[in-house]
Amino acid sequence: MVPLNDLRRQYERLKPAIEEAVARVLASGWYILGPEVEAFEHEFAAFCQVRYGVGVASGTDALEIGLRALGLSPGDEVLTTANAGMYSVTAIRAIGAIPVFVDIDPHTMTMDPEALSAAITSRSRAVIVTHLYGRMAHLHQLAACAEGHGLALVEDCAQAHGAEFDGLRAGSWGSVGCFSFYPTKNLGALGDGGAVVTSDAQVAQRARWLRQYGWVRKYEAHVPGGRNSRLDELQAAVLRTKLPH
Repeated sequence: MVPLNDLRRQYERLKPAIEEAVARVLASGWYILGPEVEAFEHEFAAFCQVRYGVGVASGTDALEIGLRALGLSPGDEVLTTANAGMYSVTAIRAIGAIPVFVDIDPHTMTMDPEALSAAITSRSRAVIVTHLYGRMAHLHQLAACAEGHGLALVEDCAQAHGAEFDGLRAGSWGSVGCFSFYPTKNLGALGDGGAVVTSDAQVAQRARWLRQYGWVRKYEAHVPGGRNSRLDELQAAVLRTKLPH
């Protein structure tokens, strides 16, 4: 039997560095949204070839917060595929939007650009493109189609950390890229975690507000749809340790 999900092997390889990172956080006394998270956000954004990273609590939260940060509203249509798990649909329904399923290319198993074009209606506002098994979708055609119809392009990169297409990293093609750091991912934490990446300063700021109750300042919630979705310092320190690998 092949122990495909035996995460102890990775831990043993990186054990000294991981334990040093955890000890550093424990000794600091700062466990939520501190210097480790801020440093990881900068490092991961650079890795993804974008300007901003926003750490959140999970990959599904990243999709929801990414959609909200782009200004999507209840009743808007968001195009996605049905073969990539329920995560995009969970995020779409959480904001009151309507999921519309687009067929896939049977060779790549990712979204078919021609099917996307045919599925767009007057209520369409965004498309979530999921990269599967490290293989990125047909981004030239999909991005051109989205741009031509005024749709926001959201990349679901939960299976594509570090993947490249035509010299550009996963997460850098769309309006936002959404990542999961679930322990079995290419870049995995020691628990749940996620990130929204973007090169749009306003989208990044809205995502930061949304991940913490919609606060623009402490205890002042002015942004609707906010929630408690914060990447913690321990996970950020571990992710910083693993990122160079």
